[in-house]
Amino acid sequence: MKGSGMRRKSFEKTGNIILCVLSVLLCLGLPAAGLAGRLLNGEDGTGSGEKRVLAEFPVIREAGDLLTFPERFEKWFSDHLFFKSSLVELDSELKIRLFGELDSDQVILGTEKPWLFHCSDDGQPLETYKRINRFSEAELEKIAANLSDLQYELEDAGIGFILMISPDKEQIYGSEYMPDSVLVQEQEGRTEQLIGYLADVLPGLKVVYPKEELLAAKGTIQNVASLYYESDTHWNKAGAYIASEELLRAIGEQLGQPYKGRQETFALHGTVEGDLQRMVQLGSSYNSSEYEAQRHVDTECLREIRDRNDEAVLRTTECGDEGCLAASVYLSGDSFRWNLAPWLEEGIARFTAGSRYYFSTEDLAEQEPQVFIYMIAERYLHELSMIPGYNTAALPMPAAE
Repeated sequence: MKGSGMRRKSFEKTGNIILCVLSVLLCLGLPAAGLAGRLLNGEDGTGSGEKRVLAEFPVIREAGDLLTFPERFEKWFSDHLFFKSSLVELDSELKIRLFGELDSDQVILGTEKPWLFHCSDDGQPLETYKRINRFSEAELEKIAANLSDLQYELEDAGIGFILMISPDKEQIYGSEYMPDSVLVQEQEGRTEQLIGYLADVLPGLKVVYPKEELLAAKGTIQNVASLYYESDTHWNKAGAYIASEELLRAIGEQLGQPYKGRQETFALHGTVEGDLQRMVQLGSSYNSSEYEAQRHVDTECLREIRDRNDEAVLRTTECGDEGCLAASVYLSGDSFRWNLAPWLEEGIARFTAGSRYYFSTEDLAEQEPQVFIYMIAERYLHELSMIPGYNTAALPMPAAE
């Protein structure tokens, strides 16, 4: 019996040693693997993975620099710490594996990898999904008054008006991939509340909210497993196609030009990094699927907007293809327009797209559109009381460099 106890203790000791060795190898191996990947991609392994200028080594030129040296050195060391990006990714991965959750107040881990959901203070995505942020009567009145003023100004200039609301990803995939701990109230959400209110007080305002169309399209497009990026807040190109069809139908109805519709096919085209994935610095195993249309769709608009960092870029295109709506349309939208715009370019004879954050009435007047579309992501609906962007004082242009 005594010998048996000694052998058991020996086995336990050996097991503990093996576990320690494996832990060390894991901690060293994953950052090394991450570094190797970065070196193969031409990176130096010291970056933070953030899109900003890294801190420079603090130089002491005068006596006053001694006082700020510790703080400046800490910033330099943090930015240039070898393996920093890999270590941050490792930390997130280990927390997921050990505790099954992310230590983040910005991102919720979905029930299946690589699904992530947005829960930060940037808008109200989680509150909207949970249906706990319904508008007060005063808020509804203020939004309706603001939209009514814009509608009046547009109609006075002979321009039609469409409000487009881009559904949050949670509305389309929350029921499948959101954790059960996130409870949804059994009441009408604020988006439906607002749309119903506007229908009563502004019956002439057309609102496009393609939630039902996106829900109905799930699983119906060959080769497409999802209509939104799994680790991003936005719809992908296939989801944008579904939304564009609904918007084009609404434009056609407003102009008395029935839209015939298009049948598109898609194929998986690799993976891309998502904005939610970047927020919590998760590795490539959380990349999102990217789908491309089998036929050519012009993506120059997408590249131009992203290259200019979403500044005041307007892009106007002209389409002479059969099936185009014979109309001039101006869209002022947020980042959901990136994948939407190429589809609209091909469906409208003259189409202009720009950022709602830098919209100006001068640009609109110069384009002389027949229809103006104001596009806003669902999580920002509360901003309709102070925007649309014709109130340019709310969001001023950035200073010229």
